[in-house]
Amino acid sequence: MEKKRNGFPYNRSSALLIILALLISSMAHAQLVDLGLNNAPRIQATQKLQQADVLMRFGRHQEAIIIYNNAIAADNSFADAFMKRARVYQLLGQFMEAERDFDRALELNPYSEYIFDARAVLRMMASDFEGAIADENRALSINPYDDALRTNRLDAFIASGQYDLALAEIDTLINNGFELEHGYEKQAIVHFQEGNYTEARRSVELALKVNPYSSIAHDVNGMLYMKEELYEDAVDAFTIALTYNAQFPLAYYNRAVARKFLGQFELAKRDLDHAIRIGSEIPNVYFARALVRKNAGDLEGAIEDYNAAELRDSSYTKALYNRSYTFQLLGDYHNAMQDALDILDLEEGDAKAWNLKGNIHLLFAEYHLAVDAYSQAIRIDPNYSKAYYNRGLAYHMSYRPMQGCDDIQMSIDHGFARAADAVKYFCGF
Repeated sequence: MEKKRNGFPYNRSSALLIILALLISSMAHAQLVDLGLNNAPRIQATQKLQQADVLMRFGRHQEAIIIYNNAIAADNSFADAFMKRARVYQLLGQFMEAERDFDRALELNPYSEYIFDARAVLRMMASDFEGAIADENRALSINPYDDALRTNRLDAFIASGQYDLALAEIDTLINNGFELEHGYEKQAIVHFQEGNYTEARRSVELALKVNPYSSIAHDVNGMLYMKEELYEDAVDAFTIALTYNAQFPLAYYNRAVARKFLGQFELAKRDLDHAIRIGSEIPNVYFARALVRKNAGDLEGAIEDYNAAELRDSSYTKALYNRSYTFQLLGDYHNAMQDALDILDLEEGDAKAWNLKGNIHLLFAEYHLAVDAYSQAIRIDPNYSKAYYNRGLAYHMSYRPMQGCDDIQMSIDHGFARAADAVKYFCGF
């Protein structure tokens, strides 16, 4: 059985780790004394940092935090200590704590492009793209010739949808000859996002000239084939991407989508299973597999995957919509309604969410509540033809035929073709 000392597991590897940490600390102390840096608090803090760094190499993050805390207690003006602790918090997903430490590090060293860049990466992870761009701008104002900083700012431009700025940044990097393959890959992705598929194809070709084995370029090539509805060519392109990078979850996901269009549902599910094994943090993969399972009649399995999608991104509204619908199919009123309410918590002004809520009330014969929900959808989007149609059905089911016929006619006027049959059935005209 593993023993404990001072609250931590202790075995032979732990003993070796502690000896190694102490050895590094004593070497650091000797070097600092040789350099004449005999400030006692800074020496003590540096020794603690060395010990914590060793723990980090062995993945012992919580223990490292305790030692970094001790380093900061020894010298609370040591920017490196706050930086290192921030990195651990970032690894653990504790973004607020990490940002506080980065802020403190910048108070102590406001002219470090390295700290601004590190905080920008954290902000990107937290989806604060404007904050990340501001930090990279500050970093570049300190060191305007660092193309690595430009690359990080480029990623923030792309993530925030500022495609003009992204393309200008890419041009600068390409003109500087910096990481040409990645520059052309990102250029292709931006053009694809803009819907400029001709330029995207040209950028893919340039990336493949630099590196014919670029899995990203082949993946984008597959997406372009998808846009052209050339699904077999798309499958071939995604397969090439996976030949060059077998650990590329997005390529498995994309190939699954192409195979779904070809009616190859079992192969699509197999690709999605593989994508989940190597990219389990991506909500889209679970969502796509849920759709495949739902189409195959595996409603319980679909629910599991919708749950997984939501766990990985609580704001993943598309998963909530579809999970709510699947709960309806299972007759699970409570959970279906809970998902609709969760969507409205996220997006109170979403007309589709109010329409979904109305559908659930309608399904369970709560006609007056259904009318209220559809009415809210129509207030948000006065041209929402399906909401008029659904409200018309709710009116008819609650014995209000005049209002029902008026709404069904409104849905026809707003372009909902399916309402033409309903108006004959319900209203006789």
